[in-house]
Amino acid sequence: AGRSFIIPARQHHSLQLKQDFKALVIMAEESDIEFVK
Repeated sequence: AGRSFIIPARQHHSLQLKQDFKALVIMAEESDIEFVK
């Protein structure tokens, strides 16, 4: 069990994580995920 977040398509967003996590991501082929430190 966990939490689910739905972010609408083409909506610019960012996330700040406070601990390690596992994720299942469903997104359009032309989308990108960028990880920064």
